[in-house]
Amino acid sequence: MAVRHGIASSSMTRLSRLRGMAWKWTQAEVYHRDPGCVLCFSQRRSTIDHIVPRCCGGTYDLHNLQRLCDGCHKKKNKLSKQTHRLFSLGFLSEAEYERRLLKEAMEFQEVVEDAKKRRATVGARVVGV
Repeated sequence: MAVRHGIASSSMTRLSRLRGMAWKWTQAEVYHRDPGCVLCFSQRRSTIDHIVPRCCGGTYDLHNLQRLCDGCHKKKNKLSKQTHRLFSLGFLSEAEYERRLLKEAMEFQEVVEDAKKRRATVGARVVGV
C-alpha cells in the first residue's frame, strides 16, 4: 500500500469519496432550495456559485451557495475578472483586492435579494387573483 503525506492511499481514496458524496448532497440541497437562477429565475443550465468567494474566506456552507444560470454567473464573474486583472498587474494590494472582491459579492447579493422580493411579490399576486 502506497503512503502519501503519511496517509495510506486507500484512506485518501475513502476521504476523497466522502468529500465527493458531501458535495453531491450539498448541490442537491441548493438545487432543491433554489428552483431556478436566483437572479433571473430561469430554469436554464445553471451552476452553484459562492456568494462570498472562496479566496475571500467563503465556505461551502449552504448559506454561502446560490444557484445561478450560466448567463448570470458570467455577469457576476465579469466584475471579478476586472479586479483580478488589476491585482495581477500589481495595481492593487492584496488587502484592496480582497476588499473589492467582497464588495462586489455583497453588491451582487443585494441584486439577488431584490430579485427574490420581486419574485415573491409576483407569486403573491398570482395566488391572490
